[in-house]
Amino acid sequence: MEVTLLSFEDKTSKNNNPYTRFETDKGSMACWDEPVIEELKKKITHRVVVDVVDSKGYKNIKALLAGVVDQTPQATPQNGEDKFTSMYVSYAKDIFVALTANPVKETKSAKEVMDAAIMLVKQAKEGLK
Repeated sequence: MEVTLLSFEDKTSKNNNPYTRFETDKGSMACWDEPVIEELKKKITHRVVVDVVDSKGYKNIKALLAGVVDQTPQATPQNGEDKFTSMYVSYAKDIFVALTANPVKETKSAKEVMDAAIMLVKQAKEGLK
């Protein structure tokens, strides 16, 4: 199944077994296999192909079949855009990836994290003028 990994949360089951819950564009999915979890955490915000098994109404990721299957295209300047716009978009994306790869204690939506990344790029741009 091809999914976009949006965020993750490390959890413990009722039987004290550790697992990680991944939010994807296809809903929540759990993964119980530590090596697979570590690889998936590196792919947050990317589209990947995973082996998913439906168990008692829960979706469980069994394996990462293909790493990043999408490459976000770089923005190209349009008429009237600053020639550095694509560079700023790239910086915002890099900051977004860094912020979601190292989540802070309070959970934020992907939109809130992206807004924060854009704000940081704007601050840096103004500071370098």
